[in-house]
Amino acid sequence: EYWTNFKGGFDVLAKNVNLPKPDSIEELSSLEIRSNRADGYASRLSGLITAPQTGDYTFWVSADDSGELYLSTDEKPQNKRKIAGCPEYAPEREWEKNPAQKSRPVALKAGQKYYIEALHKEGAGEDRLAVGWQLPDGKMQRPIGESSSSADAVYPRALNAAFRLGRSEDAAALAAFAARKDLPHSLRANALSLLADWANPHPRDRVMNLFRPQPARDG
Repeated sequence: EYWTNFKGGFDVLAKNVNLPKPDSIEELSSLEIRSNRADGYASRLSGLITAPQTGDYTFWVSADDSGELYLSTDEKPQNKRKIAGCPEYAPEREWEKNPAQKSRPVALKAGQKYYIEALHKEGAGEDRLAVGWQLPDGKMQRPIGESSSSADAVYPRALNAAFRLGRSEDAAALAAFAARKDLPHSLRANALSLLADWANPHPRDRVMNLFRPQPARDG
C-alpha cells in the first residue's frame, strides 16, 4: 500500500486509525518494494508468512529513508509488536548499518502463519524497503520470498566474468562475495575456488567449458 504526500508518523501507519485510503496497492512476491518509486510518500508492506521450521528466527529490515518492522504472535494484525527498525537510510539490501535493524530471536512454530508488517517513509532522493530473516537452521533469506533460481543462474556467470577479467578489483570483489553470509554456501565456495586458481587459471572456461587458456598472473 502506498500513500503519496504522506505527512504523518509511523504511529499513524501502525495504529491504522484515521488513515486515508492508499493511493495505490500492489501485490508482491517477496518482502521488498520497488526502489526509487517517488518522493514524499509512505508505504506499508503486509501479509502472512508461514514458518518452515520450529525454532528461533532473526529478522532484519532495511529502508531508505526509514522503516519499522512488526510481527504478530499469530495471524491477527492486532497482536503485532515492533521487533526491529531502520531509523536512518540504509543502502540497498544493507542489513547491518544500524543495530536496530536486527531483531532479537523470535520463536516460531513450523506450519503456523504469522502476520508481518513493514512500514516505510520516504522524504527525497533514493527510497527502498526490504525485510529478511534467518531460519533456525542458519539459512538466510534476505529479502524473504526472493526466488534463488535466478540468482543461482546469474551468479556463476558473474563470478566467472570477474575471474577472467583478472584485475585486482575483480579479485577483491570475489573475496567480498565469498565473505557474504547471506548467500548459499555453494556460491561462496565457487568464489573461493576461483580465488584459489587466480594465479594459474585453468585452461577451460568454467561456465562455457570451452578451451580458453589465460596466462599466469600475480596471486
